[in-house]
Amino acid sequence: MDKSLNIFVIEDSEVLGMLLKAELEKLYKEEGFIISNFESGEACKDMLHLNPVLFIVDYHLDSKNENAMNGIEVMEMAREHDSSTDFIMITNDQQTELFLRAKKYGIHDYIVKSSHLAYKLSLSINLWLKLKNQATI
Repeated sequence: MDKSLNIFVIEDSEVLGMLLKAELEKLYKEEGFIISNFESGEACKDMLHLNPVLFIVDYHLDSKNENAMNGIEVMEMAREHDSSTDFIMITNDQQTELFLRAKKYGIHDYIVKSSHLAYKLSLSINLWLKLKNQATI
């Protein structure tokens, strides 16, 4: 990978965002990844110059601001900045329509939030890393 090793977590729940950041740092810091947590797409907009390799983005980001971007809009913004950015969507939403909309942006994975979210996310990131490493061979 020729980009920086930044992973952006976009989650409007402050507690869940901090938990995911802490878990991901435990798992991936030694591999050189820098995990940043943002409560909205708008909050991460000024940090896109860090060229994250992966966004972990919630779909519903409006708990603090009802006019906040949703996860699809965050993906659109990130893709305008860098078309090679990858995404994992995390959400409480199990609607097929949302999954299909997110799939159009080439998401790596779509994870429905549960008590096993951190574990499912680590499995997804591990697979993403494996695929990325195979693509560079």
